[in-house]
Amino acid sequence: MACWPGTLARAQAAAAEYRAALHILSPRSANWAPPVVTYSALTGEGIAGLWAQVIAHRDKLTASAELTARRREQQIKWMWTMLDDFWRNRIASDARLKARLPQIEAAVAAGQLSPARAVDELVAALGVS
Repeated sequence: MACWPGTLARAQAAAAEYRAALHILSPRSANWAPPVVTYSALTGEGIAGLWAQVIAHRDKLTASAELTARRREQQIKWMWTMLDDFWRNRIASDARLKARLPQIEAAVAAGQLSPARAVDELVAALGVS
């Protein structure tokens, strides 16, 4: 199959650099070290090996219960993100607060209002105790 001149050599050189970099970095998981896999979407070469690594990764993390633990952590992070979004949207949709926000932000930036006091003001304006 046709390939751009020098593409394979550049891909192999990049893969070697990534392998070297991965040896320097601390792995995120005690159960899995990410492999460097080269493949070509153009020719399809290496895609089966890439998919095999995806399956091996899932199997390894599932067997060690790390996948379940990560999913639990994700659920908690999503909960907090959704809560943050809820309050941001509630503040942004309140016309009084929306008009007041630039003044509050400016006062915090200028050091005239502490972040904690700004939050207290916003919470009080929302009628939340």
